Amino acid sequence: MRVRCPEIVDYHEYRSLAEAFGPGAELAKQPTWKDWAAAIATGIGAGVVMTFVVACAADALIR
Repeated sequence: MRVRCPEIVDYHEYRSLAEAFGPGAELAKQPTWKDWAAAIATGIGAGVVMTFVVACAADALIR
């Protein structure tokens, strides 16, 4: 039995900010190299922490 579900929505994919929000739309500010460096450093730090947690869990399983 099929039930009509209003939650299912066909989302439109936009190719640019201008297409989504109108002409002249742009980011609030362009990211600087410092913003990129901070994002990359955060990702590396999270990866190190996850590796440490997995290593500790594997060590606990081995013992």
